[in-house]
Amino acid sequence: MKGCTIFIVLAMAWVGCKQKSGKPASLHTLADTASFYPIANFIHEQIEEADVSNLPRTLRYTSNQKTSLHSLGRDSFLLFCGLFDSLLTQFSTQKQLYKESILHDLSTSSYTLTYQPQQAEQAAFEYTDILLNDVNRQIKRINIQRSFDIGDTSVNEHLSWRTNKGFLISRTKTDKAGTAGTEVIEVSWEPKKNNPL
Repeated sequence: MKGCTIFIVLAMAWVGCKQKSGKPASLHTLADTASFYPIANFIHEQIEEADVSNLPRTLRYTSNQKTSLHSLGRDSFLLFCGLFDSLLTQFSTQKQLYKESILHDLSTSSYTLTYQPQQAEQAAFEYTDILLNDVNRQIKRINIQRSFDIGDTSVNEHLSWRTNKGFLISRTKTDKAGTAGTEVIEVSWEPKKNNPL
């Protein structure tokens, strides 16, 4: 049963990744602050570091308020990571489709770059937020919001990558009868901190 659950979750990740290819448009090129923050390279490096770190990876799967814990093997881990990799690589090659806004939050010592598509039907997602440390400009978190259909089911999906810690994929699925279900996939590989003496 445990293996079947993981298989279904991975299949959803793969199918969701294949939705909405996002065709390039002939729009004018915008000022591109993100060129200073190579997001696709960042995700490649994060995945590679997590892959070779040999830290145990834990998957917490919650479906309609029922939670189960699993250890996550390398192949399954890389398949989940491929969802982030695919979306952010697509974004990096189509930035001209998005408009940018920047917020400097002094209370959290961070900048938030928000990218929203100018024409939603051409974009890979509704928006992405990139949270940066305002001192060293390193990425702390990336959030992505997107929607897609699988057959008669509409899926609203939120993805969040936490630098050197893990990621979260949260989905709300609504069928044509209006019945909604939720699932949350949390993967972590953050090393445990030593207890103080």
